[in-house]
Amino acid sequence: MSDKKPKPLRRGIKNEKRMLKLLYRKGLLDEYMDLGIHWAAYKEFNQRKYWNRLYYIELYYWTTDYWGESDEHSLIWRVIEDYVIVGKQNFADDDDINNYLHRWWQEYNTLKKIIGYLKSLPTKRCDSGVNKFLKIDFN
Repeated sequence: MSDKKPKPLRRGIKNEKRMLKLLYRKGLLDEYMDLGIHWAAYKEFNQRKYWNRLYYIELYYWTTDYWGESDEHSLIWRVIEDYVIVGKQNFADDDDINNYLHRWWQEYNTLKKIIGYLKSLPTKRCDSGVNKFLKIDFN
């Protein structure tokens, strides 16, 4: 990977790191810390002009099911959705959950609003345990 990344990619990485720090300080990452958090980069193959350029780098974590099959899940948005669902536990069925999530995502539809919402939550951790995940390493 080249040293100079495109501006949208740098902005995306900065936002992912900011969200990771906030989620860690608010105590929402406690159950995900030992699930193999790692950075993943994906290439775009649709355009010939940018054939080998990385277009998105995101944090993922691993889960393994009963049969030993592993899956990769997006960390930041899964943690936020789990927190929103756990905060509202009187759902009758899956349609109620989906409707509530849809309304929540409509209310907090920008990154600025989501960061403001996360900043309004009480802080539970002030240590530097998140620093090991802030370094992007693809090895």
